[in-house]
Amino acid sequence: TLQDVDAIIKRSNSVSAVSGVMFGAGTIKNDFSTLNINILGASDQFIRIFNMSIADGSYISKDEEDAGRRVVVLGHNVFKSLFGTENALGKLVKINDSEHRVIGVIKESGDKLGFNVDEMVFIPTKSALRLFNTENLFGIRASGRSRGGLDDTVKEITEILKERRDGEEDFTMVTQVTMLESMNTILNMLTYALGAIAFISMLVGGIGIMNIMLV
Repeated sequence: TLQDVDAIIKRSNSVSAVSGVMFGAGTIKNDFSTLNINILGASDQFIRIFNMSIADGSYISKDEEDAGRRVVVLGHNVFKSLFGTENALGKLVKINDSEHRVIGVIKESGDKLGFNVDEMVFIPTKSALRLFNTENLFGIRASGRSRGGLDDTVKEITEILKERRDGEEDFTMVTQVTMLESMNTILNMLTYALGAIAFISMLVGGIGIMNIMLV
């Protein structure tokens, strides 16, 4: 919840940025085009966590996040599809039939840890919770002050959240390190599988050649 995010911001000493996120699918349209998109509700600190850059305009400000204003930052491909070469700043678009004002455009970024930033739009977290009619976040994203202190950061956040839940750990913590380890495990399994397929293919081919030579 947003209260969990506030607790981490106030009590954590090892976190440099933290944002609640609300993720969902929907449509965005203007007078010229309609697109199916992924919508991400995030705070003003999200751009620092994912190391994104603004190509035009600005990102969501703290005031806009706190007030849950209906503003939107467009991914690069979404901007191109809706506006082409026109200036999008200040224009109104409808996200799931709710009007939002365009305040910025993200610089072309591609995939970032499973997110295709270019195909997304970003709105304030409170605005996203209102749009999807829920009080629960999709998750929380945070960045530590240093890579060396990652374990301490995870431990600190875990303790803060457990204390808010009377000691119950009903949540999962995932770091970039564990994500990369999982990806490496999957890649290694694929490598072994492809190697086995190649070996079987060579064996079958060798038997075929041997039979021809015997004939």
